[in-house]
Amino acid sequence: MTTLPSQGLHVGAVQDAVARILADPEPFALLVGQEVVLRERFGLTDGQVAALAAVSPAAMERFRRVLRLKRLSLADSLLPVTAGVLRWGRSSASLAADFWRAIPPVAAGAAIEEFRERIVRDLLGYVTGLDPAQRPDWLPDLARYEAMRTLLRCRQPAGWEYLPVPAGELADDAVLDEALVCLAPGVVLDSFGYDVMTLLPALASAGNAADSVPAPCSCHVVAWRRPGGPVQAWRLGSLAFEALALCGTAMRVRDIAAAVGAPPSARVASAQAPSPQVSEGTVAVIRHALAVGIIGVKGITRAAGVTNVTGITDVTDEVAARGRPR
Repeated sequence: MTTLPSQGLHVGAVQDAVARILADPEPFALLVGQEVVLRERFGLTDGQVAALAAVSPAAMERFRRVLRLKRLSLADSLLPVTAGVLRWGRSSASLAADFWRAIPPVAAGAAIEEFRERIVRDLLGYVTGLDPAQRPDWLPDLARYEAMRTLLRCRQPAGWEYLPVPAGELADDAVLDEALVCLAPGVVLDSFGYDVMTLLPALASAGNAADSVPAPCSCHVVAWRRPGGPVQAWRLGSLAFEALALCGTAMRVRDIAAAVGAPPSARVASAQAPSPQVSEGTVAVIRHALAVGIIGVKGITRAAGVTNVTGITDVTDEVAARGRPR
């Protein structure tokens, strides 16, 4: 029966040492007898060095192989489609070893949510670091999109002071013009060179994945996870993406309208007064985003007659994906 490094030894004396050494790409056999190296390179104590003297190099390497496969298995559970593509034409053992060498694991402990996020970011880093000649052109986009969704599932969105509001409360353009809006917690935007919203489910269900890959196509995406809810994603037009990207920090609708989608004649002429001509497309995007709840209102000026907007609504999950006004 194989004895693993933690068996037959005092766990408190060796578990930290084993974690540090296993995360190192150098074979343990080369470190046997190198007491100075073990102390200086890994920061081990005399007690840890003495305990490791009883561990066979073969047992340590077998344990490392087990950990490699477990790490890949966890990455597979978090990014199954990306991991599945990475397995094309190679064994799990080969991929696990390559992943370990390219992105060594961090030995420090962490909460389970942080640990999952680290695994996701590690596999994403592995994909982006691959030689382009050794992977499909669309794989980095696929990995980023799947990671976007997974990271949202790993987190619990916090509460916030920018509240969703019923569309009727902002029916007047002059009122909406002054509204200070911001993205809700749990909302992420990104742009891709492939239609990842088609690519991900196609690869997940296709019998012949190569036949399911679409041609390059610009794709703007907003993904959101409501507190306690599932991750949802929508494809956006370029104007919608620009408008929502500006909501990453609190910004007035009039300033958003001035920045995207509007011809020069319709832009805000003065920072002191709202524009009488706001972009129809931008306003439509803001209204839809407010209705869905992916952005919220901080407040509206007293001049508009509304000082505290607190209404909350839960409507059909749609986001305006319109192009620029014609």
